[in-house]
Amino acid sequence: MLRPRLNLATTPPRARRARAGFTLVEMLAALMVLGLLTALVATGVARANDIYRAEQFASQAQVLSDSIYNAISTPVRFMRTDADGNYVVSLNGEKIRVSAGIDGRLLASRDGRLYFVGASSEGGSVERQVLIDSAYGTCDVSLEELGLSDDDVKVKISVTDASAPERSREYEYHLDPLGADYTAGAVA
Repeated sequence: MLRPRLNLATTPPRARRARAGFTLVEMLAALMVLGLLTALVATGVARANDIYRAEQFASQAQVLSDSIYNAISTPVRFMRTDADGNYVVSLNGEKIRVSAGIDGRLLASRDGRLYFVGASSEGGSVERQVLIDSAYGTCDVSLEELGLSDDDVKVKISVTDASAPERSREYEYHLDPLGADYTAGAVA
């Protein structure tokens, strides 16, 4: 038996709707569910990214702190005082004198980097970066405190994430110069 073709003009509304597809309400509900899922995923990804960056900074700050400690411990360990009461530190064969007075600095921080500072044996000022620039990565270092004496050097630094300044860690070192125990020769 042959079935007649449906004429939309004479087809009842219920039969037309069954063939038409999605309704506006169904489409809006699907879009709302899709939007909620997208928001949940985006929030989770952003949170995971924040946690990753915080952990990455913590790791980088610890490595930087260890590198700074290693770079300053040897010069400080073999630090001597000369006849004028100045502390003398040897860096790669160059001797740097640091005044024993209140203004005397062995270390200084500038532009997120740490420097050895003082005067050379010729009398000019000397400033030598503790580590090369690439060692700092995305971290900035500032010197918080420097205590300088014959038997103890206290260094306190703050390492800050340059891309997120709210992330910061502080490190403190106590270094013991050998002083009189070191008898390898007089300091010029």
